[in-house]
Amino acid sequence: MTGALNRRNPGGRQNRYFPGGIGWYHKRFRLSPETAGKKVLVQFDGVHHNSELWINGCSLGRRPYGYIHFEHNLTEHLRISQDNVLAVRVDNSDQSNCR
Repeated sequence: MTGALNRRNPGGRQNRYFPGGIGWYHKRFRLSPETAGKKVLVQFDGVHHNSELWINGCSLGRRPYGYIHFEHNLTEHLRISQDNVLAVRVDNSDQSNCR
């Protein structure tokens, strides 16, 4: 989510004048051969809000709310000794809301 701080942004003071919008977060990582056969999870304490998670281009699911802990099992989609990409899309464009 990019954009200038502006008192006219829909979230106003409640959002510290930041604009809402769609943001992407990416994490690239490699797993060693010792990881083969082990269960691998990713855990979030909260992503606000309307998030969707992908691993190596495969959607793992959506989460409509931000105030909740959730996790996903990555195991079957992982590539051992190769690049893996975890991507999270967050849609906070329905302003005004509490974040």
